Amino acid sequence: MLNQAIQSGFVIGILSVVSAASWEPLRPMLDYGKTLKISSKNPLLDIYVPKQWFIHFYLLSSALSGLNYCILQYSTRVDPAYISMLDWWCRANPLDGAACYAAIIAMSIHSLRRTVECTSVSKFSDHSKIHVSHYLVGIFFYAGVNLTVTTSLIVHCIDQRPLFNDPKLFFCNPINVLLMAIFLVVQYRQFCHHKILSKTIKYNHPQGGLFCLVSSPHYFDEILIYLIINLLVFVNSGVNITFVLVEIWIIVNLSTSAINTHNFYRQQKSKHPKSYVAPYAIIPYVL
Repeated sequence: MLNQAIQSGFVIGILSVVSAASWEPLRPMLDYGKTLKISSKNPLLDIYVPKQWFIHFYLLSSALSGLNYCILQYSTRVDPAYISMLDWWCRANPLDGAACYAAIIAMSIHSLRRTVECTSVSKFSDHSKIHVSHYLVGIFFYAGVNLTVTTSLIVHCIDQRPLFNDPKLFFCNPINVLLMAIFLVVQYRQFCHHKILSKTIKYNHPQGGLFCLVSSPHYFDEILIYLIINLLVFVNSGVNITFVLVEIWIIVNLSTSAINTHNFYRQQKSKHPKSYVAPYAIIPYVL
């Protein structure tokens, strides 16, 4: 039941982003930071919160990843009788044990790294805002991704199946080793791109890294990060609908934001012809 609700939420979110991007009156809901233009034409649409609240996403995700790790480590001490009432809510397309382990480790690394970045790398202006719908959707996203793993862990506990928590066994699979290595490389690259952004003067096109090719390489990194998580889940558990929807959500949402950012830089170039604009918005040689 809970997994179906999460999946439905992702589908609604994807369709909402496409609708907002296609319908002019709703487009301001997708803008934030430098692309945001606050108007007072519709007070119901002009509800914004500080952009620095982004950190709430990663604090929530870190907390839920920590909860999942605790369940993973101490599941044998849980009496199935105490959680049997959750069976109806959780039993739907559960992940296998190794896939749960992979998702927990990957989401923990990503969430903790982003939390540190939000506090010590990113520079949020006092005037930088995001629409409240963007904020609420972000809370749902990170809760949904982590709770998908939580429900799978609960099913394993109810069935009294041993949960996978042996890193040595996990890394005996060369595919897992390769994917985790690529995952860490992309994590580092996204960190570097965020650091470049933090040092860039507002409204200027950033210089360095993949910014020479795309306007938003940090979004491209995010797509790759969740693609790798999807591949880890697939290798260890097969196709999982929720994680597939997560990847589609990331692609649709970040591509929309990247195109808006790319168009913003193009507008700046029309005012300042000597300024540089990358040839692509988000995916090198594609978009």
